Amino acid sequence: MLRKFVGAAIVLFVGASIALADEYTAIIVKDGENYKIYKLVGKGKEAKKEDEATKAKIGKDTQWVSRSFKSKEEAKMTTEQVAEAFSKGKTKDQIVARVTTDDKDNVTKISIFRFGKGPKKDKDKDKE
Repeated sequence: MLRKFVGAAIVLFVGASIALADEYTAIIVKDGENYKIYKLVGKGKEAKKEDEATKAKIGKDTQWVSRSFKSKEEAKMTTEQVAEAFSKGKTKDQIVARVTTDDKDNVTKISIFRFGKGPKKDKDKDKE
């Protein structure tokens, strides 16, 4: 009896983890007011973007987050900061980010990674 229960629990856990695996690394390309999301296949320098864009849609309720590799703190981004992220870098109007989607292919969260400690704090505020 216990053996059947454990076997069923393992199958359920594996199935649920596959069904909920909605987070991936992607290249987001800004095309005017619209965004196209291309999944990255592979790791590191060998990663290649897929030929076709995903069906995932970025909406008004999508949360844009900036994360640091060192501190792993998340900070919500404003629309100006998102526009600035697309304007920086070697290639204009495209960024590499971590994309989280829900079951209906709506993007819920986009994590843009930055190198360093994060935004600089105002020294005058720390003294008060």
